[in-house]
Amino acid sequence: MAITRVVVAFRMHPAGVRDGDGYLSRARSVRVRCEQQGGRLVAWGDNSFAFGWERERFDDVMGLVGKLAAVDLEEPSWAIGVAEGEVALLAPDGSAGDLAWGMALIGAAAMARLARSGEVIVEDEVRALREGRLAVVGERVALEGSRRVRGWRMAAEGPWVSSVAGDDSGDRATLPYVQQLATPAWTSDPTPTRTPGTTSLCESPRGAGPVEADARAAARTRSASAEDASAEERCRAALGAALDLMHAGCFEDSLLDAVDALARGREAANPEAVAACMALLAKLYDIVGLQASAVALRDAALGR
Repeated sequence: MAITRVVVAFRMHPAGVRDGDGYLSRARSVRVRCEQQGGRLVAWGDNSFAFGWERERFDDVMGLVGKLAAVDLEEPSWAIGVAEGEVALLAPDGSAGDLAWGMALIGAAAMARLARSGEVIVEDEVRALREGRLAVVGERVALEGSRRVRGWRMAAEGPWVSSVAGDDSGDRATLPYVQQLATPAWTSDPTPTRTPGTTSLCESPRGAGPVEADARAAARTRSASAEDASAEERCRAALGAALDLMHAGCFEDSLLDAVDALARGREAANPEAVAACMALLAKLYDIVGLQASAVALRDAALGR
C-alpha cells in the first residue's frame, strides 16, 4: 500500500565517503537528528541515504535540512534533495523496518545528485514550492538518462520567503500561477514518471542539442494548437511555450513567446495572467543580463 511522505535524501561527496569511519559517524549523527523530528530511514546506499516524514511535518523538516546542509569548512558537507509523494514499504509486515521505494524517493535522490555540497535542492513538484512559500534562489536542471529533472535551490538564509530579509519574491510568488496556467509540454502527463539513472548536470543547457530541438518543436506545437482559440487560451499556450524554452536554455526564443503571452493576457484583460507573464519576463531579463529591466518588471508585476 502506498503512503505519502516527505522524503529527504542526503548525499556525500566521494572525498567524504572515502573517509569510511568519518562518513559513518556523520551519517549516524544525521540519523539521530532526523529521528528526533519524527523521520524514519527509508533508504541506505554507499554514499547516500534518505529519511521520510509524514507530510504534516514538512515545515519542521525544512527547518532541519537547512541546518544539516550548513557548510563545515573542516569536513565535506551534505548535498540534500527534498521531494514529496508516494512510497511503498519494502515489507508491508514491517519486517524490513521503514525501508521503502517510490517516486518520492526517486525524486529526492535525483535532487541530491543535482545539489552541490552544502545545498538543498527542492523538487519542483513540492506543494510548498508551488504555493510560493519556499525561499529559493535559483533553478537547477539536469538529465537523468533521457529524462529531464528540475529543482530549486533553497535560500541559505532560511527555507521560507518571509525569512529572507529584503527579498523580492515576485517571480516566486507567481510561480504557482505560472505552473497552473501553463503545464510544460515535455509530456502530456503533468507528473511524468521518472526513470532512475545517472544524472548529467547541465545548468540551464544551451545550444542546439536534442533537448533544445525538442523544446522548440513542443513550443511550436503548443502555439499552433491555440491559433484559433480565445486570447486567454493563446496566452496560456504562449506562456507554456516560453517556460519550455526557458528550461531548455533557449532564452531568446523564450523571451519572444513570453512577450506574446503578455500581449494575449492583456487582450484577455486577465490581471493574473499579465502578472505571471511579467514575472516570467523579469526572470528571463535577469538571466540574459538586463537587470534594470528585470527589477522594473518585478515592481510592475507586484503593483509597486
